[in-house]
Amino acid sequence: MIYPLHTISNHFFLEESEHLFLIDTGAPCSFGIESDLELVGQEFNLPDSFMGLTTGQLSEYISADCCGLLGADVLGKFDIIFHQPAGKMTLTSEIMQGTEEEVIFLEDCLGIPIIKVNIDRAEYRMYLDTGAQFSYLQNDSLVEYPVVDTVEDFFPGYGTFEIDLHEVTTSIGDKSYDLKLGKLPDNLVAILSLAGVQGIIGNEIFMRRTTNYYPRRGKILFRD
Repeated sequence: MIYPLHTISNHFFLEESEHLFLIDTGAPCSFGIESDLELVGQEFNLPDSFMGLTTGQLSEYISADCCGLLGADVLGKFDIIFHQPAGKMTLTSEIMQGTEEEVIFLEDCLGIPIIKVNIDRAEYRMYLDTGAQFSYLQNDSLVEYPVVDTVEDFFPGYGTFEIDLHEVTTSIGDKSYDLKLGKLPDNLVAILSLAGVQGIIGNEIFMRRTTNYYPRRGKILFRD
């Protein structure tokens, strides 16, 4: 089934019955204002918050009104295509057939995908998080790359913080991507330690392309 996909304030939202839900592959649990949600004929019962974060607080953080968040517990039930340039998102409970030789394999931590990224011949394990508008690398070598912007980001329970973004050439699979990477504040580094990852790849990599995401099989395909 095809749903409208909106990009607002550098975040992705699925529209269902005129309600917007933040798409967050980096969140293990979904929540929303309405407890009942139906997608592709499947019914989901959503709590009204997650770890103290309510929909109202989420809307303030992301500067966009939404009715909830769709995390790994809901997204993990489907095969997904993000048609970001066309503003569409396909969800299906069927198993999609893709170009297997181009598929990238993902690890998993509590439903959150982990992807391997190569930078200057070093390999890093990083969360793949569509809920993150910026990407992060917790490595001192980041300062060797040029600063291209200074931005403000947020983390629930921590609040807002300012970061420098460095432009870095990365390799994922057999393709190269120029991504803007920042460094998390020291107090937030613990969020990476659970799975022993070194950073976060945010939704920048989904922009201006179509992406096939198969969370049930731990696979992703970036299509240019």
